[in-house]
Amino acid sequence: GCLARPSLARYVPMRERNAFFIQRAALGIARALGLLPARLDAQGAGDPDRSGAYEIWLAHADGSSARPLTNSGGTAGSMSWSPDSRQIVYDSKTPGDRNLFLIALEGDRPQRLTSGASNSVQPRYSLDGRWIYFASDRTGSYQVWRLPAAGGEAEIVTRKGGFVAAPSADGVFVYYSKGRTVPGLFR
Repeated sequence: GCLARPSLARYVPMRERNAFFIQRAALGIARALGLLPARLDAQGAGDPDRSGAYEIWLAHADGSSARPLTNSGGTAGSMSWSPDSRQIVYDSKTPGDRNLFLIALEGDRPQRLTSGASNSVQPRYSLDGRWIYFASDRTGSYQVWRLPAAGGEAEIVTRKGGFVAAPSADGVFVYYSKGRTVPGLFR
């Protein structure tokens, strides 16, 4: 396994902090093998507790000042920065189904955004910050949904399948995939 999943790290030029996932048990292994970047190791990035939990960590762009942002004991999944860089929305499995959570970078506890006997995954903010797009199987198959970032009820966007969504820069369209088994990009 890999220590950090760099493909999921979000780099935003105006910000000097990055978020990334680390599996706690992997930290001890990486330290023992000398694979942990020196900056993270010097900062004492986490205590290996063999829980296997994936948490979201923050660090400066140079890797210094690494600290855990979440401590759910679950499995944090995909994440998306808010356009103002003050919050991160992410999916997590803690326990039961996967749901969406919102956490302020300077806040304390995550706020749960979805619930119920379904999975909500792959959250993405719209560029204007008004919406959080995500995939959910609450109708029996995965569809793209959107949730007002300020709070409110989710509404369905697709009805013939949808998984990872990305709103267009002007906010007029939503581009999405239908998962790993259906090739193509849809609008």
